[in-house]
Amino acid sequence: MTKRKPIEIKYTEPVKHPEALPSRHSLCLVAGDWWRWLGRVQLQLIVTEALNHCVYHEKLHIEGYLITQRAVYLVLHTHKIGPHHLPDVFFERVEKQIENYLDQIRGHHPGHIIRAKPLFRLYNLDNFNLIKLITGQGVQLPYYSAALEKLKDLVNRSEFCSAIDYSGANGPVVVRVHGNYHENVFI
Repeated sequence: MTKRKPIEIKYTEPVKHPEALPSRHSLCLVAGDWWRWLGRVQLQLIVTEALNHCVYHEKLHIEGYLITQRAVYLVLHTHKIGPHHLPDVFFERVEKQIENYLDQIRGHHPGHIIRAKPLFRLYNLDNFNLIKLITGQGVQLPYYSAALEKLKDLVNRSEFCSAIDYSGANGPVVVRVHGNYHENVFI
């Protein structure tokens, strides 16, 4: 197994208006050892909230994602920010969510969790089969691949994935919110 190399951002030629062009990035974020103090589910919830923040406030368009026990696989488009800015915004949000969570459960938080920098190691996502699977595209090879079958199983079983198989659903899901809130319908 080859060792992964950290991401290097290279630009080939300058663009006159780079903010007008969408950029597509495939990234793998691997959590440091700090995730063990929170647990798998809490890590996934914190990452999900941080991604939602980036979508709504940083104009990030996520084409596909997979959040596993320790890694976050992302395929995204962005107009507003580049790949060098996304980790900063995302990491700041994750750090804030960790602090909020620890304040809720303990009333205080040990600083060694937050000081465990870097929170994530950033890599290029080069597995094209995984990229296709999490963006909802099918992958068919002319031969049997055990690795591909494991990837398909991982994507289908994951609770935090953009390509979950909602068996039995015929179309968009309608959610109605009742109670003190006015009725909203989300599609």
